[in-house]
Amino acid sequence: MGRRSEARAYWMGAVTLLTAVGCTDGGGASGGLEREDLELLAEPADVRAPAVSTMALDISLTPVALEVGDFDGDGNIDLLVAGIEPGVGVAAAMYLGNGDGTFADAFDPGFSGCSAYPLVGDITGDGRTDVITNGCSDDLAVFEAQADGSLLPWDAWPAIEYGPVMGSVVTDFEGDGDGDLISLRMPDAAVLDLTLGNGGHGVWGVETSTIGTPDWSGFSPVSLSTGHFNADGIVDVVLLDREHDVAMLQGVPPANFAFPRELGVDVAPWSVRTGDLDDDGLTDLVVSSYSHAEVQVLRVSGASGGFVSVSPVSLEDFTPYDTAVGDLDGDGALDVAMVSDELPGVIWLTGDGSGALDLTDRFNLPSPAIRVHIRDIDDDGVGDIIAATFDDASITVVTGVGT
Repeated sequence: MGRRSEARAYWMGAVTLLTAVGCTDGGGASGGLEREDLELLAEPADVRAPAVSTMALDISLTPVALEVGDFDGDGNIDLLVAGIEPGVGVAAAMYLGNGDGTFADAFDPGFSGCSAYPLVGDITGDGRTDVITNGCSDDLAVFEAQADGSLLPWDAWPAIEYGPVMGSVVTDFEGDGDGDLISLRMPDAAVLDLTLGNGGHGVWGVETSTIGTPDWSGFSPVSLSTGHFNADGIVDVVLLDREHDVAMLQGVPPANFAFPRELGVDVAPWSVRTGDLDDDGLTDLVVSSYSHAEVQVLRVSGASGGFVSVSPVSLEDFTPYDTAVGDLDGDGALDVAMVSDELPGVIWLTGDGSGALDLTDRFNLPSPAIRVHIRDIDDDGVGDIIAATFDDASITVVTGVGT
């Protein structure tokens, strides 16, 4: 019988490694394969595998929190590790970013307070990331970041009594360009305090919105997140009652929150993160479940602020302790990264730009992790994963995740 051509493609993941055209005779014997028998079906892709690197902390404090920001205002992402130092109390270590995925040696930035779980954001209006934590006199300790990355108490912050603060967020409530502070407190009833900034020169004042007592409302929030859940340009709030539900409150000018409603999520919620997953200009919710190992997106539908629930995604055996939202593959659609406090790994769920998530990959870490962030630490325009692998006395970064 005559000889026939046979084409074969060899794949690694979605990348063609080799394509060849050979010849066989009727008996199946291969003809000699010469250079001219090779046929290039596609140009080779520029592919690099994700790089996982670990940075030893080498600090005297016991770390419990990891926050990221541009604390020195140079445009590079920096790391703030907070914890407890023996004989000192609450303290922190600052790692200034070099802009290439590496960080300078740690130094003491001057952080203190009565909570080792700070929040970060630009509250002073100078473009640097400031740090806020619970003070020791029913107040908040507000630190202004300096050009060298150190932290100094902000003199313009007034002595305001806040009581027990469950959590806070720095945002721009009314869109005037000033940093504002929204805090959740639980003295007896759940209340939201909105502290309106005055262009970096202190604050205008504090307005309080009462949500209600847990006995009356059946809702006991432990944390808050913010976003634009309708098209009025005013920041709204979502509150998390773990293992129960998520509730939204609409921001109302001049400085209040009203119209609370529970959203009825389909998962037992552990954490809530926000981002525009469907590119409509409004903020969607990513709700993770620790007890059931799944995640659900609640997508804002329409300018009035209604939510559409996307079917939950199973995470198999992975219990998500913390979640981050960001673009990991450079396609413009937001993705999700999750870490577990039980398993030494980080999982990546890709977003398709419509609000749906797909469980894509899992990367090994040297230990379980309690915090995860997505930021571009190597200035390549694509988000990287930063994980608090404190059981390994380290921070682990994963770069080149989706490239």
